Amino acid sequence: MVAVIYTFIIAWLVTGLIFAIPFALTGAQHIPRVKAALSAGARLLVIPGAMVLWPWLLWRWTRAFDRKARK
Repeated sequence: MVAVIYTFIIAWLVTGLIFAIPFALTGAQHIPRVKAALSAGARLLVIPGAMVLWPWLLWRWTRAFDRKARK
């Protein structure tokens, strides 16, 4: 049972890292509440949070693109 939980956590974080890098480089500024461009240091700080919260951020990111497509 512990091995299954460990594998799930590792898979979650690896998937999060794969998502977090492009999100920090381009996607973070497309979310509506982030108005200013992010500095390089801020982008580095976004990566750990994006690794953990990647499903929610992916959902927000896709909603931001849907809003732009409707306009």
